Amino acid sequence: MIRIDYYGGNETIGAAVVYVNNLFTYIPFLDAIYNTKQFDMATVSPREITDMFCNTDLRLSIDLYWPLKFCSEAYTYDDRLNPTVIHLNKLKLNRPVHSVCNTLLHQCVHALNAQYPAQYFGHGNNEPKGKERTAPYCIAGIGQKIVAEDDRRYDYMPHEDVANIPSKQPGGSSIHVPENLFRDGIFCIYDMMAIMEAN
Repeated sequence: MIRIDYYGGNETIGAAVVYVNNLFTYIPFLDAIYNTKQFDMATVSPREITDMFCNTDLRLSIDLYWPLKFCSEAYTYDDRLNPTVIHLNKLKLNRPVHSVCNTLLHQCVHALNAQYPAQYFGHGNNEPKGKERTAPYCIAGIGQKIVAEDDRRYDYMPHEDVANIPSKQPGGSSIHVPENLFRDGIFCIYDMMAIMEAN
């Protein structure tokens, strides 16, 4: 089973994590994936992916980041070096819980795929147009609809360009993101927000 660990104080993220963790044991959610006819770009069937969900022991964590380009529309970015970390853009958390659930589920599918590298059930590049039938988008959409309790459209799930994340450069670490911003004279206007969020 997949489980996300979150110990931060953001109530929206906390609620979304509870929902997503419960979805992985919620039979109607698993049945909806199982009964999907097929996923675009996938080398495995929805039934096989459902079995992977049920038989994989995978723990994920959440990391919040400030994007380098503050106009960035990305909700997250894919961390191929450490796919068990879900990176969430701090500037894109002011949205409904079901939307954050969509993001978390989408990244869970990527993390699951990383556990089975001989198979593929991703969505190719980060252009979201026409990807609704790929496993990450479709499974995230199924979960979002269950949490929202209505027939909402899928979130288009914009991804960050990994080149914008200094921690992804060789020898980097997540602490380099705020340090770079501080050196550039940008982070100083946001550090009080980070302190307030921590309380």
